[in-house]
Amino acid sequence: MILVSYYLLRGFMKKDNKFFEDFSKLASSAFASAATMRRELSDYMRQYVESFVKKMDFVTKDELEVVKKIALQTDKELQQLKKYMNIEETKSPKKQEKSKVVKQKPKSSSAKKVADS
Repeated sequence: MILVSYYLLRGFMKKDNKFFEDFSKLASSAFASAATMRRELSDYMRQYVESFVKKMDFVTKDELEVVKKIALQTDKELQQLKKYMNIEETKSPKKQEKSKVVKQKPKSSSAKKVADS
């Protein structure tokens, strides 16, 4: 009986072995297909995003750095001009005040006679 069960078990294991072998082949091909699909989907999404960015006409990092430098230089020049204008504005009102203040001349003697009479 032990011998019979051994041969039966051995025959059953062969069947199971074939079943498990086929199942493992199927599973490995499914995982390989999934990995291939993932890679293709990733490549497709990368291409889609790149084409979308190109359509949006974004600037490159180099162009942005150049514009930043130009903006900083312009800002420095503007600050220098403001500083220069403030100096000129503070000097010019004083000159205008001095020019507005006019010393009155004494009235002539004939004007006094007319006023007295």
